[in-house]
Amino acid sequence: MRRIKNYQKLILNNLIGEGVSVAIGSDAYGESIFTEIDYLNENKIVDRYALIDMICKVNPQLIFPNRKIGEIKTGYEANFLVLEKDPTIDLQNLKTVTAVYMGGKRLISNTE
Repeated sequence: MRRIKNYQKLILNNLIGEGVSVAIGSDAYGESIFTEIDYLNENKIVDRYALIDMICKVNPQLIFPNRKIGEIKTGYEANFLVLEKDPTIDLQNLKTVTAVYMGGKRLISNTE
């Protein structure tokens, strides 16, 4: 199993290093993206900053290539989540959503 994980690390990091857009998601029915995030993070296959980039930027841009999403920039849709805790410290903090914004308007807030 160690050889497989080392190979996965080599391939994924080479692809990312060469600028290939690598999306993340689960291939297993009924599983969430967090199963894949946990696997890649816990086995140090992809570092947490690359995982956050894949989740927040790469995935939405690959799924919706004709929309300006996945980044906070002038001219982009203002769709984003507000988190209670910092995911760069612990990726489990991606689950601490306190508000959801679409088009710059707050749709859901857990702080009210």
